[in-house]
Amino acid sequence: MKSVVIFRWGPPYPGREPDGMKYAAECEAAFRTMIDEGVIDRYEWITSASAGEDDMMILWGDTQNLAATMATQEMAQTVAEGRYLMQRFRWDMGLASDKATEVYGAWGAVLMEHATA
Repeated sequence: MKSVVIFRWGPPYPGREPDGMKYAAECEAAFRTMIDEGVIDRYEWITSASAGEDDMMILWGDTQNLAATMATQEMAQTVAEGRYLMQRFRWDMGLASDKATEVYGAWGAVLMEHATA
């Protein structure tokens, strides 16, 4: 199954703008390495066209690989640094597909597995 990790963030905290740019470059290098090592399939930067909206970075890959990656100490450090530098920094992980039946079918199966009557 494919999944995505979506990082979201607002502007850098005042005075941390140069460090924010350095952080973005370091993340870019790390994500390229993750592709070379087969940890992720690809990544995308998405900037908001609307003022005041948050930007995103999306990592695409195998569900197990992404979950294992997000559980590492290295990723915990990356997330902590993002929270220090950028306002509203956070991340989420979810299933990914271009077919609604794959994503919502898996979601429905989990709901039914945990449903109580």
